Amino acid sequence: MIQRLLTCLILLFSVFKITAANNKNLPFYNQVAPCNTTGQWWDTHGIWNLIQSETEITGFDWDQQTTPCSGRYPLTGTITDKKLAFRTINPNPSQTCADWFNYEGTLSNDCTIISGTWINSNGKHGKFRLIQDGIPILQIINPSKHNTAFLIDTNESMPTIPLFVQIKQKTPDPTPYTEFKWINDIQHNVTSNQIYSANWEQTTVGKNYLPDFTTYLTDGLRGGEFKLTAETNIENHHISDQIKLKILGTNPGKDRIDTQFSKQSNMLPLFVFQGIACQESRYRQFAANREEGNGTPIAGKKINRLRAIGIMQLYKPAPSNNAIWGWKENLNEGINILSQKALESKKAHLTERQRLNKKRMAASLSECTQGTPPPLTKAQLIRESIRRYNGGREYQWEPWDTPDCKDGRWIIDPIRYSDELYVDNVLNCQLDIHDQWNKTSN
Repeated sequence: MIQRLLTCLILLFSVFKITAANNKNLPFYNQVAPCNTTGQWWDTHGIWNLIQSETEITGFDWDQQTTPCSGRYPLTGTITDKKLAFRTINPNPSQTCADWFNYEGTLSNDCTIISGTWINSNGKHGKFRLIQDGIPILQIINPSKHNTAFLIDTNESMPTIPLFVQIKQKTPDPTPYTEFKWINDIQHNVTSNQIYSANWEQTTVGKNYLPDFTTYLTDGLRGGEFKLTAETNIENHHISDQIKLKILGTNPGKDRIDTQFSKQSNMLPLFVFQGIACQESRYRQFAANREEGNGTPIAGKKINRLRAIGIMQLYKPAPSNNAIWGWKENLNEGINILSQKALESKKAHLTERQRLNKKRMAASLSECTQGTPPPLTKAQLIRESIRRYNGGREYQWEPWDTPDCKDGRWIIDPIRYSDELYVDNVLNCQLDIHDQWNKTSN
């Protein structure tokens, strides 16, 4: 019995060997075909020439941009399966140009694209993408540089941003009749809880593209990082390119802000609004020079994971989307808040009477009758409104425990949630003619 079993096992093993030998050249499930990277590769900066010998790679990166750091960078590295690691050396290093770049990447399944990450000797890092010579490449050729800045003007008009793309390594050039999808992503992070973004897609034919802010920014201006991705399909290849730009705001300057203030009809004098704009932001919507400087919205200190925004430092209620990048809306919402605080201040004597009577009843004292305390005077109303804009209240009726409630008087004894001197600072705030961002940064 044992001998028969052994004979069967030997026969099965022999069949397995024969079958394996006959199929040794057939791919099995998930088998990865080896790639030979020898040849020319392209990225948006220039040509890469790679020479592969088994698991070793040599060659050079020829950066053809017209920058001080352009040139031919020798490279060495290794390849294991489809994982690559190599380093390029700058033959002419300087203070501004890195000594070396380290790359780690992965080959695509068809061995035509190498993509991954890089880091250099200066600590900078990013992503890279190499495409094999002969494979179509899509490149955004204008704007040509990442982080190019475009400006929202003082009239609150979004910038005009013309973009051009081109399909390379394909003759004749199919760009003029190719359909492209453009993915638009604008994002500005104030805190992890204050992220203001806009996203949309547009489709065009040909090289020209102009982001349509009028149609897609329906709830207000937007700025910050503007990431654009162009993509299309050609000859069974999905090709794309991406560029990151900046959209910055422009400070309107003191005269435009004062003109906007003067258009408002409210119960507080103009100098109150001017004093708050002065104290809160030095008349700046953006973190830049007051007179038409360019930057991102000025943000105050973090309170409960949020920051106040803009000229009027809007916090509670939170600013609308359009008040982040729109200075006029920031003013309007600040004016509305301050006007509401003025209405509350006109009724301060009524709420104060309720507070007093609660304490007096507990102390077995007679209640304050109607007319006591009296309404705040005009000057007191101004101070109370300013205090409430910042948080808290300015006046109390003291002493509260006299036999006759009428024997008290209004005193400044602020219940506050922030700056004790806030009201005085607002009323005494002055702008220096040379008061620029580098002297007043928060």
